[in-house]
This record gives sequence, C-alpha cells and structure tokens, in this order.
Amino acid sequence: MLDTLNIFNSLSGSVISWQNILFSLIMAFILGAIIALVYLKSNIGFSSEKSFGFTLVLLTVIIAAIMITIGSNVALSLGLVGSLSIIRFRTAIKSSIDMAFLFWTIAEGLAIGAGQYPIAIIVLLVTSIIVYSMSKTTFFSKSNFDYIFVISINASDATDDIETLMTRNNINWKLKSKFIEKDAGEITYSVFSKKSVDFNKLTSTINKLKSVNNISVLSPETNLFV
Repeated sequence: MLDTLNIFNSLSGSVISWQNILFSLIMAFILGAIIALVYLKSNIGFSSEKSFGFTLVLLTVIIAAIMITIGSNVALSLGLVGSLSIIRFRTAIKSSIDMAFLFWTIAEGLAIGAGQYPIAIIVLLVTSIIVYSMSKTTFFSKSNFDYIFVISINASDATDDIETLMTRNNINWKLKSKFIEKDAGEITYSVFSKKSVDFNKLTSTINKLKSVNNISVLSPETNLFV
C-alpha cells in the first residue's frame, strides 16, 4: 500500500502522507457528523429526514477528499472542474436554510482538505453557536401560520357558513377558487393567522357542517399555487 502511494506521489509531483490523508478524512467525517447533528436538533431546516443528515456528512468528506486530491496541482484542478461540470443535480432544494447548511459542509471540507484544521474547528464552533442561538429565538421564526383549505361541499350556500366560522375564529381568509355544479362543488381558501390557532379543531368544526362533505388541509411547502 505504501509503495503504491509513493508511486502516485511521484507521478503527481507532491508528497502526501497516508497518515495525513486518513486524519483529514476522519476529521471531515467527525465535523460533518456534528453539522448533521446541529441541523437535526435545531429544527430550523425544511427537511428533518435522516437522509439529509447523511448528505451533510458525506459531502464534507467528499469535498475534503477532492481538496486533498487537487493539492497545489493546477492542471489537475482544471481537469477536475471539467469532469465535475457534467454532473446535473435534479433534486430541488426547497429551503434556503438547507442550502446554507450545504455551503457550511463545503466550507468545512475545503478547510480540512487544505490542511487548515484550526479554521475548520473555529468555523464549526462559531457557526454552531449562531445556529443554536437563532433556533432558540423567535426573531427569525415565521409569524404567520399559512394553510390552504380545499373543501368539498354539497350546498351552494356553504361558503357563507364556512367563512363565518373562520372569521369567528380570527382566521384571515381569501377565496382562491370556487367550482359549483348544481348543489355540489369544491372551494379553495388561502387562510392565515398571525396568532397560533388550533387548525385541527377548526377543520374538525368545519367538517361537521352539514353542507361540507370533507376538507383537505395543505401547507405552503406542498408547492400548490392557486
């Protein structure tokens, strides 16, 4: 293994100790795992799935490996950029917070791969403190509670009862669409409130109306625009 590594070192023109490579990758794994833990525990990201945590860890290690591979070889860096340009990412990032965490892992991977371990550790500590502080304050939290109500009705005058009920519960609403065929139809409302409202109780009350068949509640993250 050591002879093979020495051959690669002689070809690339740089001497890389396998101990340094192993240490950098292990450090990238540890720091990436800490970033993933901060993401999952802070609850400020869009996705709380564990798969995104794995992505943060792997991305930190991969970026560190790329930096170690490039080193100071300009020709290799240009070739690597050209080869990576064929990659197309089809998964949409739904939250700017998730994108910020991805950039955080990239920064950590770059610092570790460049051998700037103190910078990587300091950035990790400072950023973790910032994220934790922001997650505990309501200054950056969403002030409105927005939902979309899709209601199936069996009476043409059902809108009056529904709108009266929402107004009585301090719900601001806006009628987005209305389809009525004889005594049946479907109406869609965009509803929001600046105060915390028990929407489960509200939807249950609406569903008990005689003129309502059923109600579906959608959050803005469903990307439904009406």
